[in-house]
Amino acid sequence: MRLPLGCAFLALLLAQVPQPSSPSRKPAEYPAHAKLAPFTLAAEFLGHSFSGPEGMFFTEDYLVVETAFYPEPNTTFSIAHSHFRLRLNNSKVPLLSQPPQFVAASLKYEDWTRRPNLTAAGGIGDAGIIIGAPRQTERFPGDPRPQQRRLPNPPQAPTHEDRSGVDKAPPADPAQICIEQSLAEGEFTAPLRGYLYFPWPGKLKSLKKVELLYRNKEQTASLTLR
Repeated sequence: MRLPLGCAFLALLLAQVPQPSSPSRKPAEYPAHAKLAPFTLAAEFLGHSFSGPEGMFFTEDYLVVETAFYPEPNTTFSIAHSHFRLRLNNSKVPLLSQPPQFVAASLKYEDWTRRPNLTAAGGIGDAGIIIGAPRQTERFPGDPRPQQRRLPNPPQAPTHEDRSGVDKAPPADPAQICIEQSLAEGEFTAPLRGYLYFPWPGKLKSLKKVELLYRNKEQTASLTLR
């Protein structure tokens, strides 16, 4: 039963696509930019953070690079995530750009990406508890895993009833914003901006040099971001 439900969840996630967005800055206002044909490519390294209309968000497992394209008049250009790599500290093996849906899954479900953790278990008789294990959330409707783990409920502050009568907007969903604000793929004629995501859960202080590598069928470019 889990496999069909898991496939349905992934299909729902992959159905969400980035929304094309126009840059609010000029190419020279980005820390790095390069003149190519038929566009100028600009970029900025954002570490483990990305933003949307609702504010800033963080992703522990991915590095984020904002990119912007400024085409020449009356030209069409193509964009694909596969055109980009991220080289860290002069590494010979650069990181590949990842689909934003993967990043969204890591934001929405804590156990999507496994991390080392200390787990202790104990109990008396048939009763038992597990301390230190990551809390599991539903990956898709009907996911039975959260109920299969017997974890104590975390302490919660008392809630207060809202009697203002004013409807409040639902909280922003970082996973959805991550996809919406990522770099769109396809053919375009107007300026375009968006985020690229590269898998790397390390500390930013260890990064001495960060380079965005661009390569399509006709040309290449290297933008030093840090």
